[in-house]
Amino acid sequence: MPTSRGHRADLLSGLKGNVIILGATTSLTYFAESMAYPYELLYLQALGAPALAIGLFGSLASSLVLVSRLLGAYAADSRGRKEVAVLATFGVALSYSVIAAAPFWWIAAVGVALVGAFSSLSLPALQALTADSAASGRRGLAYALVDTLPSALSVFAPISAALLVERSGLVQGVRLVYALGALLALSAGLVRALWLEETLVRAPEPPSLFARLVSSVKGAIATLKGVQAPLLPLAVALVVNSFEESMFRFMPLYVVDVAGIGETEWALLSSIFFAVPLVAGLPLGLLVDSIGRRNSMLLAYALWVPATLYFVQCRSTLEMALVFTAFSLGASLFNPAYQAMLADLAPREARGRVMGAVGALRLLASIPASALAGLLYSEGPAYPFLLAAILGVANTAVITLLIEEPSAHRE
Repeated sequence: MPTSRGHRADLLSGLKGNVIILGATTSLTYFAESMAYPYELLYLQALGAPALAIGLFGSLASSLVLVSRLLGAYAADSRGRKEVAVLATFGVALSYSVIAAAPFWWIAAVGVALVGAFSSLSLPALQALTADSAASGRRGLAYALVDTLPSALSVFAPISAALLVERSGLVQGVRLVYALGALLALSAGLVRALWLEETLVRAPEPPSLFARLVSSVKGAIATLKGVQAPLLPLAVALVVNSFEESMFRFMPLYVVDVAGIGETEWALLSSIFFAVPLVAGLPLGLLVDSIGRRNSMLLAYALWVPATLYFVQCRSTLEMALVFTAFSLGASLFNPAYQAMLADLAPREARGRVMGAVGALRLLASIPASALAGLLYSEGPAYPFLLAAILGVANTAVITLLIEEPSAHRE
């Protein structure tokens, strides 16, 4: 009978040290993000921002994030995964400081946009680092691990934020939350700078910046020609999913202002998004590798669509807890599934560009979606979520009819 030590070694075989470093440092950035998330819109509203302005500013912020994603995708395959990840993490720390000190809502909104921009800048590099540091048969587990380790601490993040808000009031408490977030992001950046290992093997660079750009574009076109057919339906599904996600931007305001859940209870409910992956993340990551990426995405929508329809009817904390559990279980399946499928379809040397390009398409969808969500919420608070349910049904059809499971995985 194998020992527990041998079982753990077998489970983690095919993974490199970068996966653990990324999981540990992402725990710090997730904790900061998870403290701020429940109060972000409530903070902007308290500083004087109307719902429609929040939606419109969200569209502008998505445009900035799109530019950052494109730059991040190029930099991940030219400058290196590690350098991009480290510099962007320091940028997140600086942005949190701006939000903490903002005297007006629009300055705080600029800081929120900068957090998104720097996070987006690092995402292709972080995804590529994870894919590069895991064997093909362990990529679902690797992405789940990078998501699950942060959940261990993030469970307590909304609770910590709620205590600060209860003690100091909404505005001052949230300022303290963002100040703490700046310190956590700074710490994550330092750890990544010291211990992450670069995985990009650089080819000899052309002699000029223009030549490097031309070479990068040619390489990207050649790569996309090779994977265009299988990537197209997946890209469509991810674009629809991004538009759908934008409808949930106003969830905190709906829960507090419409469903009548208190601000502290809302923060506690937010912990579910991190508690569920902590318990189920690794098993579901293994399930992704077992039943396949496509089936995992379908199972996620089987949870999401009914939960969304039930969400608009919820008026109690218990009902909301059940809905949030379904949302979180779905995300724990969908996220590692689609990321692993992208990694399976993209060659190693262009993985950053492929992931960045698909991410850019998703961001393009979120630009009008955020403004539409603000308009719909102003007309009727339930409207954005009803549209999300309709889009969920449509995306289920796309995944069922158009997406095929990759027949072979790339290293």
